[in-house]
Amino acid sequence: MLLKIVVFHLLILPNLISVIQTAKRRLDIVLNSASCQPTHPVSTQYDCDLKKLSAGNYALDMSLMFSKDLNTNSEWQTVVYFNHAQLKTGGWMKFMDFKMNICNFFTTAKSVPLIKAIVGEMRKSSNLPYQCPLKGNFLYTLSNFSINSKFLPSYTPLVKFNFSFNTYDNQKLISQLFLEGSTTLRS
Repeated sequence: MLLKIVVFHLLILPNLISVIQTAKRRLDIVLNSASCQPTHPVSTQYDCDLKKLSAGNYALDMSLMFSKDLNTNSEWQTVVYFNHAQLKTGGWMKFMDFKMNICNFFTTAKSVPLIKAIVGEMRKSSNLPYQCPLKGNFLYTLSNFSINSKFLPSYTPLVKFNFSFNTYDNQKLISQLFLEGSTTLRS
């Protein structure tokens, strides 16, 4: 029995050390590009501008306007893909695909850590309402939305990633924000 315990610990120890080292590793985000585009006439304005403030620290400004009040069935979707050199597939892998009703977004999204962090930052930097509907012919803005390593889970590896934030009205894609970048070791 003692031999089984020793062998078990010897097998687990290298994995535990790797997890601890990953948790201690300090990562930065490098954003290569950002684009916003309306994909349907309901989005009358959808613009964004990404500014690099310092290494691993960015600010995003956005403005959006809709031609009508969005329906109560409107949704926001967050999709994250990553590409890691050690993936056996050699390609992109979906990390997260989170879609939820906009009316429920600010109250329910708190259960997903990455989304919770995004919602907190959105509340500080935007004039988005806390309730539905998103109004038509009203300019919503996001000013100096901070993007940095605080959004990264402690287990994040060194990867290339892309992040999409999509808006749907009546199940039609009406706008899309797309960010592309990578994680790097902090210098």
